[in-house]
Amino acid sequence: MPKRCVIIGASLGGFRSARELRRVGFSGEITLIGEESFSPYQRPPLSKQLIKKTFPLERCFLRGSVAEPFSQQLGLTATALDSHAKKIQLSDGKEISYDLAIVATGAKPVTITTAAPSDRVIYLRTIDDALRLRDQLSNEVRIGVVGAGFIGSEVASSLSHQVSRVVLFDSDEQPMSKAIGPYLAQALKELHESNGVETIFGTSVSIVDSQNEDFVSIETPSQQFAFDVVVIGIGVRPATQWLKDSDSLHFDAVGALMADKTGRVLDTDDLYVVGDASSWFDPIYQQHLHVEHFESTVNQAMQVARSITGAPSIDYELPFAWTEQHGQLIQTVGVRMEDSKDEVIHQKDHLLVTFHSSEKITGAALFNNSEALEWTKSEILASLS
Repeated sequence: MPKRCVIIGASLGGFRSARELRRVGFSGEITLIGEESFSPYQRPPLSKQLIKKTFPLERCFLRGSVAEPFSQQLGLTATALDSHAKKIQLSDGKEISYDLAIVATGAKPVTITTAAPSDRVIYLRTIDDALRLRDQLSNEVRIGVVGAGFIGSEVASSLSHQVSRVVLFDSDEQPMSKAIGPYLAQALKELHESNGVETIFGTSVSIVDSQNEDFVSIETPSQQFAFDVVVIGIGVRPATQWLKDSDSLHFDAVGALMADKTGRVLDTDDLYVVGDASSWFDPIYQQHLHVEHFESTVNQAMQVARSITGAPSIDYELPFAWTEQHGQLIQTVGVRMEDSKDEVIHQKDHLLVTFHSSEKITGAALFNNSEALEWTKSEILASLS
């Protein structure tokens, strides 16, 4: 068994990989390298409970992360990897050698050139971002949210009854439509509006954070808005740029590091990848998938640990995600393809939308309908088999 495993990235994927390695019997040295100074923590509460002040900061930290049987080097980033010499260059100028390595660097927010991060312009990705936003909240504050995907919609929902005004912007006609389809996206749009969130969809925006003013300006072709704080959530990109000079590594269209169904990076023997930085071959869909969800990262960490140690592998799961907005639960399972045709199934006050591509059910979205989740999973698996 290898003597040293170096894990680059100390968020969910890196932490769970380290814990799972120990759980299935890895006895070698494990070193966890993290960019932030905080101990490993989970990100889902940042856009919900933490900024709503219903969740103490301590509960964000991953269980047992302070005293685990592996070492942590925090406040450092990896800047290069030499797969032949099995060495990783760190931001402090030092190198660390490995017998095997796991890339768990996650993703970085897509930024807007005219809106650099500041106290008034927040790209919500870290604890520091969430605390900076939370500390500015009051019932007099005006909040603009640019991007109506998972993060933007959750932020708008969380703040709708805490501040004086929330305006949600997106260039698409509806929120989260790529993930949940147009029917449920329309229902979500109406849910936002019924809870006091103003929606400005289907138009481009420009953002100007003038250092000489007390507000941030957002302009559309027909309107101008002034906000005390603007939260931007227009997507993320895999944090793999530091690997681009490494020989023989393969990346997908969005820059995710490609791996086989066990998480081993293609054309390598001792390099693995998990989480938002990865694109795994999925044996259910028979193609590489880049999935940016909590449950998928946890499952990948478990699979990688078993691949490394030879422990029995786990069953492959369908991608799954959930979000709670304005007290309503939305769940997605499987994958909604670009050419998806959606079928809406009404079940009294609950909704189920199935996604169809190439005459197969590839995924679904459920609105306050968790009772139908297991049945829906079985239908998708049966259709794909």
